[in-house]
Amino acid sequence: MRTSVRTIYTAQDPDYATIVLGYLSQTPLYANLLNTGITDPIETDTVLLFDPPADINAADFIEASVIASPGETGVTESNNIEETFTFIQTKGFNFAGMVYAWVNATIDMDEAGNLGGVATITDILVELLKYDLELETTTQLAYAVHTVNKSVACATSTDSPYGEATLSEPFIFNIGIDPPVQIGETAGVLLQMRVKISFTAYAPANQTLTRAKCRLNCYRDRSKVTYLQLAVV
Repeated sequence: MRTSVRTIYTAQDPDYATIVLGYLSQTPLYANLLNTGITDPIETDTVLLFDPPADINAADFIEASVIASPGETGVTESNNIEETFTFIQTKGFNFAGMVYAWVNATIDMDEAGNLGGVATITDILVELLKYDLELETTTQLAYAVHTVNKSVACATSTDSPYGEATLSEPFIFNIGIDPPVQIGETAGVLLQMRVKISFTAYAPANQTLTRAKCRLNCYRDRSKVTYLQLAVV
């Protein structure tokens, strides 16, 4: 688990000497699933929390699967996991500069036919949003899609069809320093992170099926985590 660190933003005055503009605290916000959702200030059960324990009664990942059932030719089928996490723990703070997002995902060859198959995470999307509490609308702060193409495969139905691979994909956004972004109930704006993971299952021709299973890991024993890290002013 990453801890908060201190960062100094600097600039140059007219005689080119370095001056300190301010100390910023790098603060991690972890994706969490709630067994019992909240209704205020927003209705949700997917949240961002500062250094939390996981909800003991909730799942620690979001899972989806896809089945490829071929005929005379090979077939690739696709699916995705998409979720938006909202930070709701504060009345207000400002952040600026670089924003880092880490998305942790697992791809699983859950079932394979007589000729094997392939399960692949194709790409991961992260979008940072400001949610207006009064208007109930969102404004985009940053957006990126990374092509991943990480796979697990097997040659036959008995050749380790249940292999798993887990990865953490980093995203780096520069949202600028002046002005900083204001969020919280005082500002009437909440910070959100939307994550979308696209994945596929491939089945060769003339076999039964291939089942691929994908997980978006949220806060799993502090080892498989999805989170944001902000420079709080």
